[in-house]
Amino acid sequence: MSGPDVPGVPTADTYAVVQSLFREAQNEIVIAGYAFHNGKLLFERLAEQKKLCPQLRIIFYVDVPRRAGDTTTSDGIILRYAEDFRTRHWPWQPFPEVYYDPRALETDSHSRASLHAKVVVVDRSKLFLTSANFTEAAQNRNIEMGLLSHAAYLAEQVAAYFEGLRQSGQLQRLP
Repeated sequence: MSGPDVPGVPTADTYAVVQSLFREAQNEIVIAGYAFHNGKLLFERLAEQKKLCPQLRIIFYVDVPRRAGDTTTSDGIILRYAEDFRTRHWPWQPFPEVYYDPRALETDSHSRASLHAKVVVVDRSKLFLTSANFTEAAQNRNIEMGLLSHAAYLAEQVAAYFEGLRQSGQLQRLP
């Protein structure tokens, strides 16, 4: 839990938990998030970890939304999102793998779906499941709740689920 302190109730800062997980990643980190804002500050530690561990595979699963009333082509929205992600959230090289759910781009709002999960999986051995988006407010100020699990079987299941969605073509790679 993060947010204002309450006497007798332990809390842990979401930002500190996420940054600690970034430091621990050695081989693979899976990050799924719905909203990203000012990711340069949030992911700088992860970019440094990639330099320390060149074998570290970084995989993002993101929501690329079609906003209400947006008549831009799906390809246009995807390219705009990719450019925004590269400039605002991950300006470093190498660029991580980034996947999205194309259903979020449906023009019919009744068919549209969101990638709303917020998780971090480290080396398929640790899982952080959280209400927090990857925004400065969510990581530092909001009242958020999350669960950090060291149960490798849970971490493996979550990573395998996203991998299965990717391999079946249900999630597509951002250009």
